[in-house]
Order: sequence, then structure tokens, then C-alpha cells
Amino acid sequence: IMIFWNTPCMRMVNCRDMTIKNCETGVKLTRYEYSGDNVADFTRVAFLNDNDYPTNGAFYAFADLEYVGGVIFRGCSFINGQSDGDYDDQNLNIENWGYGIRANRSGFSVRLACDDIFCNSFEESLFRGLGYGVYAFTGTPGGANEQPYPYEVSKATFENCLVGIRNASVEGSKI
Repeated sequence: IMIFWNTPCMRMVNCRDMTIKNCETGVKLTRYEYSGDNVADFTRVAFLNDNDYPTNGAFYAFADLEYVGGVIFRGCSFINGQSDGDYDDQNLNIENWGYGIRANRSGFSVRLACDDIFCNSFEESLFRGLGYGVYAFTGTPGGANEQPYPYEVSKATFENCLVGIRNASVEGSKI
């Protein structure tokens, strides 16, 4: 799924209870000739790669965000099952394992998915088998007024990732 926001009426994306499987990039969100926050809500979306991955191309990212804000992941899973947790010397190149969320100057949050109004029953987000569970960086500024968007990660589990969260100069973020 590739989404370019270019007008205010194209700013809302809602994905719920679905699977995005065996894609080089699961979702790419990028600003296109429009400045301002966009809103994307992914709730209980399973991003998955497994040994049935159909191409010879390397897996890149489940969510690739470029210059956007207002992206929410609630109770999502980001699972790279291609590796089966085999950390041998040949596979230690971190980029070969892919990114769960790769965010260049992008604001996002990883939260619980509540099943009722009081959140008595909920689902946490899961990152498994990745080079970077979350990789957030400021990138190259797009103009004099460009500011990095902070991000927030709460109630998430990271399993068998080479790096859970990498914050590369994004100020004001919460983990």
C-alpha cells in the first residue's frame, strides 16, 4: 500500500483487523505537495513476512513513513518470520532483517488496541525478528521550516530484534 497525501480531503486512512503479508514494503506513507499532519490509524493489523516471500528482493519495512504525522498503530504485529531467529555471522547485516517502522521526520505512536471502552481487554503491539523494531531519524531537512515530529512507543513487546528502538536525533519522543 503506497499513500501520497496531496490534498486535505485525502488525509485519513483507517485499516482494521487485516493482514499485510510478504511485501517488500507493507505500507509507505509520504507527504506529497501538502504540509500538515495526516491521520492514519492501523488497528490490529498483522504485518507479516514468512518463508513464502515471493521475490528475490530484500524485505525493507513494514511501515515506511516519510515527512508525515498523526500515524497511529494500535495492537499491531510486525513479524519477520523469514529469519526464524537465525543470528549467524552471515546474516548479521542489520538491514537484511528489515524495519518494523522506519520513520524519517515522521510523527507516529504505537499504542494498545482496547477491546472495550474501559480497556479491560487489550492487545499490545509486537515487533519480532527485525533488524530494527523502530527506527526514527531526522533525515535531510526538506526546507528551512522543517521540524522533526516526535514519536511515542508504549505497551509494546520486542522479541528477537537486533535493535528494538533506534532514536537518531528525534527530540521530544516518549518510550
